[in-house]
Amino acid sequence: MRPTIVSLMRDEMYDLVFGQAAERKLTGFAAFRRYRGAADADEDALIGLLQGADAAITCWGVKLTDRVVQATDLKVIGHAAGSVKGFPPAVWERGIAVTHAAPVIAVAVGEMALALTLACLRHFPAHQDAFRHQGLRGDPSIQPRLLANRSLHELRVGIVGASATGREFVKLLRAFGDVEVWISDPYLSAEDADHLGVRKVELPDLLSQCDVVSLHCPSLPETRHLISAETAALLKDGTVLINTARGALVDYDALLPHLQSGRLSAGLDVYLETLADEEIPASAYRELDNVVITPGIAGPVGTITKRMSLYIAEELERFFRGEPLRKPVTGDMLAHIA
Repeated sequence: MRPTIVSLMRDEMYDLVFGQAAERKLTGFAAFRRYRGAADADEDALIGLLQGADAAITCWGVKLTDRVVQATDLKVIGHAAGSVKGFPPAVWERGIAVTHAAPVIAVAVGEMALALTLACLRHFPAHQDAFRHQGLRGDPSIQPRLLANRSLHELRVGIVGASATGREFVKLLRAFGDVEVWISDPYLSAEDADHLGVRKVELPDLLSQCDVVSLHCPSLPETRHLISAETAALLKDGTVLINTARGALVDYDALLPHLQSGRLSAGLDVYLETLADEEIPASAYRELDNVVITPGIAGPVGTITKRMSLYIAEELERFFRGEPLRKPVTGDMLAHIA
C-alpha cells in the first residue's frame, strides 16, 4: 500500500523549496498532497491536513505543536530545512522518525567557508575597494599591502566544531594537499579524528596556532561569544577568522579593534543577523576593507533549496522501503546540534 505524504508548507515556501525532481520522486512511490495557502497553516488546519497521513514534510514557517502531533498517526517527518529544535516534545515521545536536509545545507556552507577563506587571503575586499575609489591599479601607496596575497597551501586551518558543515569544509581542504587541519570539538573522538585525517586539539591551542580559524559549532549557551575579547587576543597576527555558523558565536565589539588595526581579517556570513535593520548603516564593519560581509547566504539559497526537497523525498522513499534513514535526528541529539 502506498504511503500518504503531505507537504505542510505555505505556497511561497513550497515554490522556493520544491522542484519537479522532488515531486516526481514523491509521486512515484506515494500518494502526495500539499497544503495550499498564502499564510502558514494554523493548528486546526494542520490537524486536518495530516489526517490519514503517514509522513509530513515541513520547512521554515511550519509550526508543529504537541496538539498537532498527538492528533496524527505520523510515522516520519522530513524537514526540508536545517534545525529541528523547534519540533515539539511529542515528536520524540511518540517515536516518530525525523530526518532533515542539513547534509545538503552543510555542503553549501562548507563551500562558502572555503570561498570566504580565499577571499580574505587574497584581499578581495581591499582590491575591490581600490578599484572603486582609486582606479584600476589602486593607490600606489597601498600597493604593497594589496599585493601581499597569501595562498591557502601550506597553511594550518583550525575548525571549531566537527559538525556536518565543518566536515564538508575538511573535504574541500583536502584538495589543497598540503593544508594541515586541526579541529576542536569535545564530541569528536580520537578515532573519528583519525578517520577525518585531522588533528584534534584544545580550543586555546587551535586559536593561537592556526592561520585560518573557521567556526562550525551550534549556537548554545556555552558557545555564545566563543570569540570574545580574551579569545580574540589569542589569535596570532594575520589570522583569518571565518564565521558561517551563527552570529552569536562572536562578540563583534571585542573583535572590531583587531580588524581595525589590520592584525586580523575576517569572512563573516552571519554578522548581519546580530543587527537590527536600522543598526546596519552605522556599523563600523562597513568601513573595513579586510572583512567580507555576506548576508547569511552560506546555506539554503538559490538552487540549493531545490536540492533540499529532493534529499527529503529520497529519505522518505528509503524509510518506506524499510531502509534506515541516512541522517536520522533523535531526541538525545538536540542538546548539541545546530
